[in-house]
Amino acid sequence: MSSRKFGIVVGVAAVLLGGCGASESPESPDSESSDSSGVSESFDSTTSEMNAACAAPLTLVDPRTAAPGEEIRVTAKYMANECNDTGRDIEVDGLKNQHVVWTQGAAEIELAVVDADDETYEASTTVTVPLDAGDGPAEIAVGRAEPAELTVRAE
Repeated sequence: MSSRKFGIVVGVAAVLLGGCGASESPESPDSESSDSSGVSESFDSTTSEMNAACAAPLTLVDPRTAAPGEEIRVTAKYMANECNDTGRDIEVDGLKNQHVVWTQGAAEIELAVVDADDETYEASTTVTVPLDAGDGPAEIAVGRAEPAELTVRAE
């Protein structure tokens, strides 16, 4: 390959790959922010484009410590069927028929089934800690959401 062609190939590669590397340095001209919805946005000043990433679905429980037979409030956030992080003209709905699953050791128990709201993409329900739950850590997850950890204590 001639040196002229090699220079063009290298130049094109540099332009194409220029936005692929992430920089955490304070000298970077790019900025990043996160709003209260958990969506992270960044502005790439080299391309004048807004990049965003939808928050991963998340399960929350309250309280985080409970005894067998006690009730727990379970909330799942960011439960949408699509990620409309860049303002595309698509319909985004809350996920439906999401299984609320208790996991402790090898045991898995379905506690409820919920539908996420089509506007807030949140689902909430109250469940009861299984009567045969043992002391120690357990998890509750809603659908594909990241599970919430809780502690079971004997009374």
